[in-house]
Amino acid sequence: MDHSPSKSKRAGWAGKDLLLLLAAPVVLHIGLALWTARDSFGQFWTDPRDRLIFLVPAAAYALVAGVCLMRRRWALMLLVLTVLGAVVLLAGELTLRALKPPFVSNLPRQPGVQYIHRGDWLPGNPPGRCAVSINQLGLRAPPITAEELRQKDVRIICIGGSTTENYYSDDAESWPWLLMQKIDGTGGKSVYVGNAGTAGSITAHHLIMIEQYRHMDLFNWVVILCGINDMGGVRDNARPDLPDAPWHVRQANAREETFFKRPFRNTGVYWRRFELYGVMRNLLIKLGYDNSNARQYMDGRGYWFSDLRTHRQELLKSEGRDDIPANFEADLELYRAKLREIIAACRARGMNLVFMTQPTMYEENIDPALDALCWQRAKGATFTSGALARMMRRINDTLMEICAQEGVDCIDLDRRVPKNTEAFWDDCHFNINGNRIVADVLAEYFREKLGGTN
Repeated sequence: MDHSPSKSKRAGWAGKDLLLLLAAPVVLHIGLALWTARDSFGQFWTDPRDRLIFLVPAAAYALVAGVCLMRRRWALMLLVLTVLGAVVLLAGELTLRALKPPFVSNLPRQPGVQYIHRGDWLPGNPPGRCAVSINQLGLRAPPITAEELRQKDVRIICIGGSTTENYYSDDAESWPWLLMQKIDGTGGKSVYVGNAGTAGSITAHHLIMIEQYRHMDLFNWVVILCGINDMGGVRDNARPDLPDAPWHVRQANAREETFFKRPFRNTGVYWRRFELYGVMRNLLIKLGYDNSNARQYMDGRGYWFSDLRTHRQELLKSEGRDDIPANFEADLELYRAKLREIIAACRARGMNLVFMTQPTMYEENIDPALDALCWQRAKGATFTSGALARMMRRINDTLMEICAQEGVDCIDLDRRVPKNTEAFWDDCHFNINGNRIVADVLAEYFREKLGGTN
């Protein structure tokens, strides 16, 4: 029997050379994950999906590699399969990127469909799957080409923050979508309504949207629901001792923040940057398998808001304030100036403009059960709902004052919407019925303007 060292080596232990080669994928995976998530490790580690992707492949591969290293032939086979798998994944990623529509600058949102699964934390928005559909014009609206849009008689673009965007509502539940259904055909006119709302936007962003959105000239009507984020910015300036007051920083950065950026500029752990990840995530959510309980910014199920609500109630006990910040009136001057710039920009384009005041649940002596649904708070100072109600009224009154001076229509939506869960699931975001109320109020306005009923 031949017991030569060469034959024994081929039949037994794979050797240090293959050990290093098989260890490389695990080391690369862990290293890349830690490096790309270095600025957001807390958020990365609290998401069970990310933990799963981080731990399971590495552990499974290490286990299989450990077994295969017992036989050199097995180790070579695993190495070949690893290389082939990497080639297949790379080919799939490159194919998806090649098939993806080319990046177009100055769009509010990235074209495509995203699916989320609402949890049970949003009163008036029952749990279930929601579609957020962005068409080729970058708007949350039914598909349409620029040429088809030009054929419409009335072309309305809705601009605002998250209360316009309606992330936690299905397409057909959002008020701009409902508005189009309600007024299309009014007065014998064809109507199209596009939703350009983006979460967190302030009036500085709205102005940039009007001036630089690449398809703005296709529209002849602008509807703007504004005020909540401007109020939040002024509120956050309640700590003058903090450097770089956030509202003024956002004013300065508005030009960089208004439009969707190239996908490859996304941050976060490395697998979230791949098209394959997005496709698989959307597929699982669409099939109802997204059972994540991740508590992170704007998670699909809304757990994030539950945590913020609890935190706000704790802060109210320790640092709650019932006053209006001393700098509030001074900061309103900048709000007035931006409103006038928006009006001037619309007039320069020959566009009809209507503003709406921002409704909220804030009230003096608010029902504790409703107050427990509120989550917004200032950095370093948390205000009572009564104080927030007074601030919001000043913001809304300022908007109506400027509109009256400039001869621009303004719907006082704040006085038309119930301040409870009949319309809201938190401080200011509309639930399904709230969206219907907003659409009804706007439909009433447009039926009068367009001269007919529908």
